[in-house]
Amino acid sequence: MQELLALRGTTMRRSLVFAVLVLACSESLSPEYIIAPGHNLVGRWTSADTVWATGLVLVATPDSTTFSTGCWTARFGPVRLSDSLTFRETGVVTQAVGLTYLRVGDPYTIAGRALGDSLLLMQGVQRVLRLGSPRKIFCNA
Repeated sequence: MQELLALRGTTMRRSLVFAVLVLACSESLSPEYIIAPGHNLVGRWTSADTVWATGLVLVATPDSTTFSTGCWTARFGPVRLSDSLTFRETGVVTQAVGLTYLRVGDPYTIAGRALGDSLLLMQGVQRVLRLGSPRKIFCNA
């Protein structure tokens, strides 16, 4: 009888340790991207031409968003998606080098729409950013 109780105790402890590990690991894992109405945009998107200064990179976390090229960077608060998966946020330019009309401290507005795992930016000219990390970008000015 004592052996049976000892075996149950060991099994229960193992199950408890396993459950704690599963919960701890699931908390540390984050999805590659989040696109859902009413949620903050989360992920990393780049344009196809990311080796030149015209390449765009957008990195969004639940707390902040960075939008940049090789020549300038703008920072925003979290980007919240509307019910139609559109967004519009105004941030500030935090870095500007080379031949650019932007200066540090200038306001900068980003607007677009989430389309599957891509973003359509509507910044005068429409640009599509695809999910993924960029190759090295630089300012050619």
